[in-house]
Amino acid sequence: MTFAELCDRWRVDAAVLRHRGAEAAAVLLEGCAAELDAVQADRTAEPVTLAEASELSGYSVAHLRRLIADGALRNVSEDGRVRMRPGDLPRKLKRAS
Repeated sequence: MTFAELCDRWRVDAAVLRHRGAEAAAVLLEGCAAELDAVQADRTAEPVTLAEASELSGYSVAHLRRLIADGALRNVSEDGRVRMRPGDLPRKLKRAS
């Protein structure tokens, strides 16, 4: 089953739940489907530069270069420049204020 098929199934299940009066469960399932759709869209998005990847991830360009060198992050460029897909980037956790 693909991500898209799973999202479709969750949306159908949500419609059934809503029809049966389980509005909260339907909203929850639709939210899960939307989140999974967003992750999949992010994974297939156009590759970004190191500077853009740094902004998106919260990690420095130097750290991202190390991750590529270590094989933890893939360079998807075919022309020798460094490019990464947004969905592949690690995300630095934001500190609570």
